[in-house]
This record gives sequence, structure tokens and C-alpha cells, in this order.
Amino acid sequence: MEYMFGDSIATVHDRGNGVDVTVEHGRPCSLELLVGADGLPSITRRLVFGPPHGGTSTGASGAATCRSVPRVRGSLAGGTL
Repeated sequence: MEYMFGDSIATVHDRGNGVDVTVEHGRPCSLELLVGADGLPSITRRLVFGPPHGGTSTGASGAATCRSVPRVRGSLAGGTL
């Protein structure tokens, strides 16, 4: 798992089976899963879903992480993974 501090996601490109992410000061990442936990004024959310439709900023800050997760076969609540 890799944590990035003091950097911001610059682009997110959906490949269908994952995403390609570039950051402002680091190296690009090819990921199967991207989790943005960067608060209400989320840069990640804006890049993936577009501009917000209202709301206010709390001024909160956060951190981002990039990790490739292996595919796991099994069941979850009666469904198949």
C-alpha cells in the first residue's frame, strides 16, 4: 500500500476494468480501485463525477493512497464476487 502526502490527484481516466491516475508531483498509478477520502470539497469526487451541485466547504484536508488489490473469488451476502 502506498500513501501520498502533500500531493493532489490531477487526472483520473476510467479504463473500464480500473483507472489510470496521475498526481501533480508524483508518478502515475494504474489501479483497480481508487478511494478518495479527501473531504467534502473532494478533488477526487470532482474529477470522477464533475462539479458539485451546491454544498459548502468545511476546509477539511485529507490524504490519498494508491493500491492494486488482487481479485478474490468467493461469496458476499449470498452473491458471487
